[in-house]
Amino acid sequence: MCVFTMFKLIIKHKYMKEDRILEENLWNRLFHCRQLRRQREKVWNARRIISAAYPFLGALEKATSLSQLLEIHRNLWGSGFQNRNLAPDPCGMFRTKDILEMKPEEVYLGDLYGLWTKTIPEWEEHRQEKYGANAFGLDPDTPLYQIIMDQYRGHLASNVEAIRDAEKKYLSQFRDE
Repeated sequence: MCVFTMFKLIIKHKYMKEDRILEENLWNRLFHCRQLRRQREKVWNARRIISAAYPFLGALEKATSLSQLLEIHRNLWGSGFQNRNLAPDPCGMFRTKDILEMKPEEVYLGDLYGLWTKTIPEWEEHRQEKYGANAFGLDPDTPLYQIIMDQYRGHLASNVEAIRDAEKKYLSQFRDE
């Protein structure tokens, strides 16, 4: 084997080892202790996320107002349920600097079924308003507020499920110990 090929293998091993799953054995405990520790922490965090997902999904189903959904969103973010869809975005749904400090005026909902995009306080003003005649197949007696509640609830729930499923997929790489 030439020196260049050996060097490539060493470099590849050095940079690829972060992606591989290490077994709990004496060799890895002695020579890869930092990576093994990071892996244990990631497994612990994945298990924590999976177990926390179910109570959050239940709370989302029970929520009756946009304010409650906003509070659940903040709690989700603080508990580690973080991805691009739930993060701050200057042109997106959550136009804030920090999700934990997000105010109702910084959450923009709507832009579906021909509804304009408005903040939570603006939707609260239209709480009793019905959708009315439409070409979308919706019941004309459907409250606008319910449509927006379903949008926000669905957005949060689908992202919680996606994060939970990604963690389950990660954990499936390990043998049961």
